[in-house]
Amino acid sequence: MFELTVEDVLRIKKRGVVATGRVASGTVGVGDRVVVGGTPLVVTGVEMFRKKVDSASAGDTVGLLFDDAAHEVLTRGAVITGDGSAPPAASSPAAEHLGRQIGLGGSQKQRRWFGRG
Repeated sequence: MFELTVEDVLRIKKRGVVATGRVASGTVGVGDRVVVGGTPLVVTGVEMFRKKVDSASAGDTVGLLFDDAAHEVLTRGAVITGDGSAPPAASSPAAEHLGRQIGLGGSQKQRRWFGRG
């Protein structure tokens, strides 16, 4: 299962849109189908430190090239996943718990609980 969180998005004239980031898991190559926010895209190029490569694997910092239509979908923080991979959860139980508005009295401190259940 391929996954990459977008750190930056660059638009290059006559080439397309480049999304940069570090590959969190899996591998990606030229011609692979990926999904960004429910929109399927095709990787037209993979570059690492200004060198064109055929594929990238977990831990590599890469730039993925897409066609110009991808500019509306790609934003900083977006998660690119492999085609057929489960999309990341919108929120986890811990995030929901921390995001709640808790009414605290004057002498109470906010407590954060990271356990399950």
